[in-house]
Amino acid sequence: MKRALLCLTIFTGGVVGVVSPALSQTPAALTPDEALKLRWQRLLREADEAIADAQHKLDAAKQAVEVTARQAVLMTTGPNIAARAAALEAQKKAETDFAAAQKAKTDLLEKARVEGVPPGYLR
Repeated sequence: MKRALLCLTIFTGGVVGVVSPALSQTPAALTPDEALKLRWQRLLREADEAIADAQHKLDAAKQAVEVTARQAVLMTTGPNIAARAAALEAQKKAETDFAAAQKAKTDLLEKARVEGVPPGYLR
């Protein structure tokens, strides 16, 4: 019982009956400007996440190339050489994906500029 009361106190901000202004607004209560701002912020956040994911994959691919290059030098057998070639291909693909993610964000910002979205909405 004490645990449930503690959780209720934490989630309600310590005082029952006080509702946060952010929680009291429903999506239907948003003005068109607020909805536009939230939409563009969501789109930019998704673009930034795509860039971060692509960067992570590129870093992993570069690391795989380094590892396979060392293995290919130590043991110059067919499988090691093939693994190095596959790692190089994966790195090229990761670089292409990273460039595409950056271009997508640039295109999104250009689209916002063309549509006349206020710069403050893009922060």
